Formats: sequence, C-alpha cells, structure tokens
Amino acid sequence: MKFKSALSTVALATLAFVGAPAHATLTLGTPACTDGNTDTNAGYVGCLGSFSLSTGNIDNDKTSVMAKLGLPVATAFFSSENASAAGNPFAAAPASSDHGTITFDNAQTGSFWIGLKSSTRASFYHFDGSLVAGGITSLMFDTLGTAVNKGKGKDLSHAVFIGSPTMTPAVPEPETYAMMLAGLAGVGFMVRRRRSV
Repeated sequence: MKFKSALSTVALATLAFVGAPAHATLTLGTPACTDGNTDTNAGYVGCLGSFSLSTGNIDNDKTSVMAKLGLPVATAFFSSENASAAGNPFAAAPASSDHGTITFDNAQTGSFWIGLKSSTRASFYHFDGSLVAGGITSLMFDTLGTAVNKGKGKDLSHAVFIGSPTMTPAVPEPETYAMMLAGLAGVGFMVRRRRSV
C-alpha cells in the first residue's frame, strides 16, 4: 500500500512538472519603474517594472517579457549589445553606468518599448515617437527605477528595443543620380531626334 502511495506521489509530481509553463514568469518587486527619471523623456507613455528576471537576462526571458507587455513573441527585439547588427536601431551601446543616453540611428516615429537591465532586474518603458515633433532620436535613462543599492542605481547591463524600429531609406549615391541624369538626357535626345525626322 505504501508503494502505491509513493508511486502516486511521484506520478503527480511528474505531471505537475511536465504541465508547468515552458517559461518562468517575471516577478514584480521594487523599485517602481517610476522611481527614476527615465519616465520624464518626451514621448513617454507608461512603464512596467521592476521585474526580477528568472534567467538574469532580458533576452533569455523574452517570452515572459512579451507576455507582460502584451505583445506577440514575434515582435522585433533588439539588444544594445549588438548595436552594430543590421536593422538594430541603437546607434551604440549605452554606457555601463547608472545613468546616460540611449541614441538611435534614426528618429523613432512609432510606438516602442525600451527595456533596461541592471543587476538581475529589468524595467520596461513605453514611448510613442508620434507624440514628438520629428520623432525620438535619443532618451536619457537612469537605473533608479530598475535596481538600487544604498539609494544609488546599479550600473546598466544593457538595453533592449522592442517594436518596429523606424528605418530611413538609404540616400542614393551621387553615381546613381549621375546615371539617372544620363538616362534622362539619352531619352530627351531620342525624342528630339524623332521629332526632327
């Protein structure tokens, strides 16, 4: 009888483990995301956090992050650690400091989230570039709303951009303009020649 009871306990524990969600949930704690000054930037809409990251990294907790933000997992997601990668909107990785500037390659004119990771915590700030004339080219950040030690924000590990970045079309090279003008001149010459015949 004891064997059957032990076997039942093991079976239930196995089912509970197998039935657990594939990703851990983020745990909300302190400080509040509004404790710092990141929320004073133009175009600010709202924030969520600070969350304890189950893996200690925003990228590894992407599924949980997207669930908290109410976004599809397929939403574009860029890390400042890969600022030089094609399509990444960060002009450069922000300084590993408790405050600084996040700069974008192009003015962001749409809705996007910026996640700040400091220590094992992250806060997420929602911005809308359409609320700012010309869009958002840079943001001031501090980590007081993410992770604090003795009243001072802990250094930023990295930032993430979540959303569809605004990309400006490439400016044609001067050679392209020269070829276009040569083509137009050729077409004009042919039209003029036909009229004279």
